[in-house]
Amino acid sequence: AAGTVDVRVTNADGQFGVRTSAFTYNAAPSITAVSPNNGYVAGGTSITISGTGFLSGATVTVGGASANSVVVVNGSTITVKAPSNSTGVKSVVVTNADGQSATLATAYTYLAAGDVNRDGRVNVLDLSVLISKDGQTYPEADFNGDGIVGSADMAMLLAAWTW
Repeated sequence: AAGTVDVRVTNADGQFGVRTSAFTYNAAPSITAVSPNNGYVAGGTSITISGTGFLSGATVTVGGASANSVVVVNGSTITVKAPSNSTGVKSVVVTNADGQSATLATAYTYLAAGDVNRDGRVNVLDLSVLISKDGQTYPEADFNGDGIVGSADMAMLLAAWTW
């Protein structure tokens, strides 16, 4: 079981020594939730990973790519910035410094830049949202990550257009 234990060494003649609280068993981490559970292929979305057994120095991958700005807030919360990746559903893996890891399959979905309404297609519905938010701070339509919706985001939407 996880926790600190004493270590006892016994010689063949029966003499022994005990060191109190000399070894700690760490519980394997587990992931219960990833929020938000989607973001754009360019990466940069702030993600909160919830679970148990997270240790200082843990690393995180999303779809096999190393996450950025990993912060182990406490044993049950990690925050990261999503790395860039291809579209689709990806697993999230937390690996503690002791080598133990946890995987949550189908935890995070990468969306194409331009999919403002997150329906899996880039089309006129996304364009209408983008036009209505021009010049505003609207994270769902800020595909290039500059903090504001503008012509560069429009260009990315048009490049990803599907029929």
